[in-house]
Amino acid sequence: MLVLVLAARRLRRRARTGALAAGTAPTRPAKGLDSEFLSLVERLERDGHRREPGEPITVWVGRIAPALPPDARAALATLAAAHRRHRFDPRGLDPVQRKALAGGVDEWLERWSQHKQAR
Repeated sequence: MLVLVLAARRLRRRARTGALAAGTAPTRPAKGLDSEFLSLVERLERDGHRREPGEPITVWVGRIAPALPPDARAALATLAAAHRRHRFDPRGLDPVQRKALAGGVDEWLERWSQHKQAR
């Protein structure tokens, strides 16, 4: 039985590796790349708060937080945590939490735009 399981794994791995080597891309995007939080990241990057390649979201948020208005810091950290859960937690976010993430991002971006205009 063990030999059959190992053989099946090897065949799946070989098929997957062969498909990638042949140039076929996976049909499903990586989990969480549809997160609304990424639009917030893009906006902050355009405004000069660059995220380093490979820098985890939580590290980036911690690094840029001192440059943000105090009321924006906590909300950004909360949204980043929701994004992280959507992206990496196998359970992800339920529909209500996902809607809260989207609404929170919209609200945060609106306040950020008002802050930028006031400067």
